[in-house]
Amino acid sequence: NDEQGYALITTGNDNQFFKLENVKELNQDIIQLYGQLTNLTMDRAGLVAYNQLSNSVFSQLIPEDIYTKVKGKKLTIISDYILQQIPFEAFVVGNNPTTRYLIEDVEVRYAYSMSYLDAKTRILSTPQKELYAVAPVQFASLGLPDLVFSGSEIEDVQKIFPGNIALNNEATKAAFTTDLEDYRIVHLSTHADIGENEDPWIAFSDNKMFLNEIYATKNQADMVVLSACNTSIGELKKGEGAMSLARGFFHSGAKSVISSLWSTYDKSSKELMTSFYKSLKEGSTKSAAMRKAKLDYIKKYRESAIAPAYWNALIVIGDNSPIIDKANLLPYLLWFIFAILLLVVLYYLLKKRKQTV
Repeated sequence: NDEQGYALITTGNDNQFFKLENVKELNQDIIQLYGQLTNLTMDRAGLVAYNQLSNSVFSQLIPEDIYTKVKGKKLTIISDYILQQIPFEAFVVGNNPTTRYLIEDVEVRYAYSMSYLDAKTRILSTPQKELYAVAPVQFASLGLPDLVFSGSEIEDVQKIFPGNIALNNEATKAAFTTDLEDYRIVHLSTHADIGENEDPWIAFSDNKMFLNEIYATKNQADMVVLSACNTSIGELKKGEGAMSLARGFFHSGAKSVISSLWSTYDKSSKELMTSFYKSLKEGSTKSAAMRKAKLDYIKKYRESAIAPAYWNALIVIGDNSPIIDKANLLPYLLWFIFAILLLVVLYYLLKKRKQTV
């Protein structure tokens, strides 16, 4: 909080609890760091300043002895207060001679609490359909700018995970509310924001849907992808966290949500999402798929000193199971059924033979 902070790390071998020092100054550094993280126009000088501040904050939150336990592992982060607005994988862990980010050493996902994760594993979902992807593209009635890459984003996703898409005027609020419940993957590529009085909304072609309306919906999704701006941001309530769009979709049934910590860039989001889904198709967990998408992006643009704002807005929250491709399972299922039938036939043949003898 404003005055004090503590950290707990739990591994397969032990637990370690420690106090954070100089919390007032640390909070100010985190606020400044968030401003740098969200800056899409950062130049090389700005990137140098970000690297220094990021490494300083990282060293305070994850001291060297802790980092040796974390490095090379799969890390679940449950953060509180303003740390909920910071993607840990963007922390700079080494700045000489080249910048190195935490994501290059660690696979990261996030959770609201361990008990919440456990509760989600106990919920049996039976969605009958695979993919529902929505991209309004144009928002004339809402006075919002067009998202020119959003349509091709969901078309690329559909090529990887076949399903239903709603483009342009088909992407209405009413249609989404009606169709949402029976899909395993729900993908929204659109506008979103915190809104006035910190009331988050997400846009469709004809209207906005607010957080309280999302709470009233139901879904059975293994994964909801919110490829839009500020979908993990909302009013911070002590002891509960951010009242965000992501939390709304969790409440209405989703096991995991991919959401954003600031205003995303349309073109880079499309590139990251396509890479993310390709890795999912190959059987990766959600956090592993997101890590690969980000690492590919960093590798591609590192020499051009690309700002972290372009590649690190989207994070994985919640369940981390792979998205099993049911289409790929069909041949295995048919072979399994064939094997069972063959065993049954052999059993009766052997039984008949014994009776004859």
